[in-house]
Amino acid sequence: MLHGREDAQPVEDSDHVSPHRRHIFGRDLKSWMEKAFPNEKPSFLFDDIEKNSHSAITADSYRSLKADRDALQKRVDKAVDEFKILRQEKETIELERDALRAMQDKLPPENEHNDDSVFLNSTYWNGLSKLASQAVNDYPNWKSTQKRIQKTGNLQDWLTNDIQADNREAEIIKKILSDFFQELR
Repeated sequence: MLHGREDAQPVEDSDHVSPHRRHIFGRDLKSWMEKAFPNEKPSFLFDDIEKNSHSAITADSYRSLKADRDALQKRVDKAVDEFKILRQEKETIELERDALRAMQDKLPPENEHNDDSVFLNSTYWNGLSKLASQAVNDYPNWKSTQKRIQKTGNLQDWLTNDIQADNREAEIIKKILSDFFQELR
């Protein structure tokens, strides 16, 4: 390796220089390190680009690759930011949707009377209501006398014969009974 004295004058390899007076130029030390120890690059000799590059990769190609990587990283960062904005908008829309559903659930259904008093004037409704009440009250006693309940058999007969409902009313009353008695569901 080229070396010299403290006066910075290089000497021939055959010239002897006392070890405490021997000086080595940085560029010479750097080339020697690259050849002798290609994987070791101390920071006092090599900058960040040289430390991170392989001997087969030039500084220009490293800079080009780093620029491409930085551009891609910016795109990823921008996409992440846009994703966060979209996710926030989605959550806001979902909250609005849920609030609208809650408001809709509180509204009465369209075309329905909110006042049940209109049914009090209906003779048919009053009669059906009495038949349904009688069936709900009498069903447990009737059930205890039966071995097995058949909706289209003995239950239908009981509703038409004992409760005095016609066939159409009996079908409605069966549905009302199924609201109160599990075995009829």
